[in-house]
Amino acid sequence: MSELSNKIKTSYVMKDIAEATQETIKELVYKNLNMKIDSYLMKYLKNEDSEWTLDIKISKNKKGNYDGNFLLQLTGTQVIYKRENFKKIDDLVQHFFEHAKEQLGKK
Repeated sequence: MSELSNKIKTSYVMKDIAEATQETIKELVYKNLNMKIDSYLMKYLKNEDSEWTLDIKISKNKKGNYDGNFLLQLTGTQVIYKRENFKKIDDLVQHFFEHAKEQLGKK
């Protein structure tokens, strides 16, 4: 089976985020989709004709911290996560995937 990150159409909107930080975000998303929550996603990705999306919006706020909105849409379910004022960008991304794992595990 091909990598899950290739099956989920991921879009990014990043405001006031340095280019190197944007690359870090994309690497974290890739690693989480393919290595950390892949088993939770598999039950939703059986139908090859379905379209799955992950929309990520991250901005740097006036305090220099990060705000994020994440929307993961899979066949028959969605995971929404919104958080503000994270000091570390990797913590924001990791918290989203922990939340997604918990939500997908309940279904």
